[in-house]
Formats: sequence, C-alpha cells, structure tokens
Amino acid sequence: IIRTLMSESQPDWALREFARAFLFGDATQEALQCLNQLIERGDYAEQTLARRGLALRWLNRDEDAEVAYREMQRRYPQSAAAYSGLAYIAADRGQFAEALRTLDHAPDSIQGDRDIVVGRIQILNWMGRHYEAQRLIAGLPGALAANRDILNESVLAERWGGNPSAAMREIARLESLYPDQRSRDLLRELRTEYGHAVTPSFR
Repeated sequence: IIRTLMSESQPDWALREFARAFLFGDATQEALQCLNQLIERGDYAEQTLARRGLALRWLNRDEDAEVAYREMQRRYPQSAAAYSGLAYIAADRGQFAEALRTLDHAPDSIQGDRDIVVGRIQILNWMGRHYEAQRLIAGLPGALAANRDILNESVLAERWGGNPSAAMREIARLESLYPDQRSRDLLRELRTEYGHAVTPSFR
C-alpha cells in the first residue's frame, strides 16, 4: 500500500500530504522517502526542506540533518525553522551552549518567531536553567504565551524547577486550552508524581 501511495504517478500535492501524515504518524522513514521524492522533482519549498530535516533528525541521522538545515538556511536566510533545527541538532549532541548561540545568531527579524522562542525555552529547560526559561515565558505576549508548546515548556520549567503548585496550575491551563489525550496524560503524570496534596487553582 505504501509503495502505491508513494508511486511516481502521485502529484506533488499528494506526496506533501502523505509526507505530513507519515511524519506525524510515526512513520518517519516513509515520510523521508516522500520528501526525497519531492526534492528530486525540484520541490525546494521551505516546508518541504524543514520536514526533511526533521525526519532525518528523528531518524538519528544528525549529520545528514545538519546538511539539510544548512541548505535550507542558504536558500531561506530568514528561516526560523532552519536556525531552530540546527540548534536542536547541537542540543542532541549535548552542545547546549552552541545550541543557544545558534539561536542568538538568527536575524533580529525572526527572534520573536515561535520556532526560535520555543527552541530557546526548551534548551534552557534541558540545561536545567528553569528560572531563565520561566522569565522568558513570563515576558511573552498573550497569543504566544498560549501556544501549546510554550505552555508545555512552562509546565516543565515549573516542574523541574521545584515548584509543584505552579506546575499544576500551568498543566490545568494547558488542559483547559487543549483538552486532548496528550494534556490529560501529562496532568495524570503530574498528579501521580505529586499526589493529591497539590490541587490546581487555575480557572
């Protein structure tokens, strides 16, 4: 079935849809095959290149992913996804300071982009610099602060920073804005970790 879906007779738009479905449906190798086929056809759209870099990274092919993101950066100098992709590769290698420098070197015009902001907060959390992550989150504008990835990082910053009450408030907010299984699983995990002594007070 997969061979049929990815046959050369498929139009580009269909391959893009298959690539997205495979990539976020835990079929990373199949996604990469679709994306490689698109590039062979001359599709160098930013989204195609970004998803290919992500697929390579998720397949633990970090050197190939780095090459892919640098090519993306060459074609799209203002691409936040290219800078954040390179930062995540550095972080995957344990080079957290280099990861932050990569984000700092992104053009000023994209410093407020979601990919750059989320990447910086996430990497600070991985470094154990939870207070700095919390400060960054506290200074975000409302629309960005309500972004799912930002809220998730806020929960982790409070959790790993030793503030269970704040972590529970943040997860309650996350679950109220994004009431799906992922949010419920994280809420259940924190309740199990902290017990029932801590009750979220978010309304």
